[in-house]
Amino acid sequence: MFAGPIRLRVGRRGAGRLVVPVVGLTVLAMLAAVALTDPIPVAAATTAAVSKAVPVPVPVDVVSKPDQASAMLAAHRLGHEVEISGLTTAMSMTWAQPNGSLKTEMAQAPVRVARAGGWVDVDTTLASGGGRVSPEAAVEAYSFSGGGSGPLVVWSNTSGKALSLSWPSVLPVPTISGDTATYPGVLPGTDLLLSARRAGWEISLRLNTRPKAAVSVSLPLSLTGLRTSQR
Repeated sequence: MFAGPIRLRVGRRGAGRLVVPVVGLTVLAMLAAVALTDPIPVAAATTAAVSKAVPVPVPVDVVSKPDQASAMLAAHRLGHEVEISGLTTAMSMTWAQPNGSLKTEMAQAPVRVARAGGWVDVDTTLASGGGRVSPEAAVEAYSFSGGGSGPLVVWSNTSGKALSLSWPSVLPVPTISGDTATYPGVLPGTDLLLSARRAGWEISLRLNTRPKAAVSVSLPLSLTGLRTSQR
């Protein structure tokens, strides 16, 4: 790039030279040189400016929000329904819709159970632990005997109410299959079956041979904060 003064030659060929400094023309000459020899590519400059623009952030996809306000905002921004986890119960779930409405689905019976950190689906599959047999996730807190002389069924709730049901003799170790514990030979030719249900349990006897007389069993019952009634 030209940085010094412009020097003009005046005179005939071969004669002496007259050097005249023209400092005032320096800037104009530089601009003219740039304009003639190195034009700025406008299109390229525009493209470069666009490429350096800050990109528009893409919304992070979510399927659940803890409250109605944030769920409705997310549903509108993302264009799909978003669960409002703070409104979930054992029998219902609610979603915010992109159009600003709400949708709620309700079950006829409890289908989920509250656990630390959220909800889990009801699972009546039985598992052994601590000498008892319990469902994986049931609405009611109860357990069955793991065999021996302990209570046949123990139930309690968070308000301090409790129930204990016993078998009149020592129980064998049960065989577990899915939601059912089978205690073989509790009576002659008879097995005892305890089945876990969503909101309780079921007791039944299986007769392997035809009995010679009616089968009758009395089960001792202990109650705390509860009372019995006849219907």
